Amino acid sequence: WATKDSKFLNHEGYGIGDDEYSIAYDGCRQLIWYNASSFPHRHKCWKPGDVLGCLLDLNSEHIIFYLNGIPLEPCKHVFKNANVESSGIPE
Repeated sequence: WATKDSKFLNHEGYGIGDDEYSIAYDGCRQLIWYNASSFPHRHKCWKPGDVLGCLLDLNSEHIIFYLNGIPLEPCKHVFKNANVESSGIPE
């Protein structure tokens, strides 16, 4: 997930999770990426047929990733830098 301020320049090596305005789920390496740093998550390595879900809760300011319906702990990192009021989503 990324805000409009995220720097996504995939041909230059900048992807989602590489700045303070985005967060990414890495199912192969079992990592959550934020601000060019990673931390491990407890999901097993994903495989073909798995379903990845993402709940974005702007009111509570957290993101929850799911693998086959199993949730991870909420991530709040990216909301330290996101402007939720200007998101265009009504409360």
